[in-house]
Amino acid sequence: MLTFHYGPLYTKLEGPPRGIAYVKAFLTFSELEESFYVEGLSLLERGNKLLTGLLPMTLRQLDAVSMAYQVVDAPELNDIDTVSVEPDLLKGSTLRDYQQSIATKALYRKRGLIIAPTGSGKTIISAAVAKWIELNEEKKTLIVVPGVNSLYQLWSRWTEYGLRDVGRLGDGHKDLDAFHLVAVVNSLHNINQRKGSAFHNWLKGVIAVQWMEVQHLQAPMWVGTGAGTEASYRLGLSATPFSEDKPKIRSDYVIIGMTGDPVVELSDSVLMDLGHMATPRVHFLEARSEGIGAERDWLKVKKYGVNQNEARNDMIRDLAVGLVKRGRKVIVMVTEISHGKSLGKAISQEFFPVLMYHGGSKLITFDQGRELTSRKTPINELRGHLEDIEGGYILIGSPAVDEDADFPDANVLILAGAGKAYRRIIQRSGRVLRAKPGENSVDIIDFSDKGSFVLKNQAATRRKFFLSRYSHARDFKALDYSDPNQVILSICGTAGGK
Repeated sequence: MLTFHYGPLYTKLEGPPRGIAYVKAFLTFSELEESFYVEGLSLLERGNKLLTGLLPMTLRQLDAVSMAYQVVDAPELNDIDTVSVEPDLLKGSTLRDYQQSIATKALYRKRGLIIAPTGSGKTIISAAVAKWIELNEEKKTLIVVPGVNSLYQLWSRWTEYGLRDVGRLGDGHKDLDAFHLVAVVNSLHNINQRKGSAFHNWLKGVIAVQWMEVQHLQAPMWVGTGAGTEASYRLGLSATPFSEDKPKIRSDYVIIGMTGDPVVELSDSVLMDLGHMATPRVHFLEARSEGIGAERDWLKVKKYGVNQNEARNDMIRDLAVGLVKRGRKVIVMVTEISHGKSLGKAISQEFFPVLMYHGGSKLITFDQGRELTSRKTPINELRGHLEDIEGGYILIGSPAVDEDADFPDANVLILAGAGKAYRRIIQRSGRVLRAKPGENSVDIIDFSDKGSFVLKNQAATRRKFFLSRYSHARDFKALDYSDPNQVILSICGTAGGK
């Protein structure tokens, strides 16, 4: 008989060699092919231990083949009848029905993935879980965030919700006298390396670890944030935890191993139909590249087909200027800072101010083709600044804000880069999908790139993702154009032009 010795982070496997070999084979696969027997990619690690979140799927497989096993020292689940998450649990905010349900399931299960799109309220759900644990178990929560923007956003929200003494770790803060702690991953990793530090004393009282944007948990630095604590609650939250819409590659299963099976998976279309998310209209504008038709080197394709593609960049400029002059609030997302700066200079020759936000919470202002200022601006201050601008605005966002920032009042997103990564496409779209008053819809402009084999295939992949993700929502539209004026006319009812 196989015996699994349960632990909060790792579970140790003992038993006959044949049984252990079967489990190892089940947990071994290739990221490059369909074969399940590739040495070195097993999730059963040295010493026959597996990440505890993988235990349920492993046991289901053993049940399917009628292989005997026992689990030793597994903690009991919470009694579902005693988990009561009231709608007014948090100060100044009322939980929606589905948010109550998700928090209840998470507290009952104690570990797992909360898969929910942007705008669904992952922050308020995380706060409800931490507040319930605070009140009912009098224990602390550590919540891990990817960057400084998330640090300040989540810290301010948890504080506003009335959680007991929320501290920060990162960007110069080290609030180890606080009850709960919001920690930036790199700061947490660094302090966790210092054995016997004050942080490890603080960590002893932690019963819950939550990871925001849990898709990063595959990275070694992130994995280390789960060590050093016996926390029995381990939850991950993200709109895109996996490399695709379902777990497929080894790193996807590392995320499950650190947390657990999905607790819930909320649909974008359901939330859009309920009015909790804005419904996108996706506009595909044809753009051509010259001289790189068969080129496969991605650096060259990106340089000449995107960043330095004059015709394509002129269309982005015309779209941004034409839309902002008609009162739209426009976000232009780029994949490289240099591309964003060149667009900022070009756009600012026809409109002022053009803003760009990038890593390190830096805000750049452009005017008349010049970069005027660069200053550190926390994300909450940036949103306040944008809200104070009368009429429309243009903000260029670098990869640093792919996940760390939301712009609730933005109603047009221009995807100026390329690529086909599922997470990046969905995360970037989510920056503008917060519910809007009135019409509650947004416009996303992407490019149907032509003239390059690589860019054409990437554009087709992005189109497929958009259609599969959002097409079930009421009022969703996907439209094709050959001229920027057609896009502006479709969005605003009046065409652009200089």
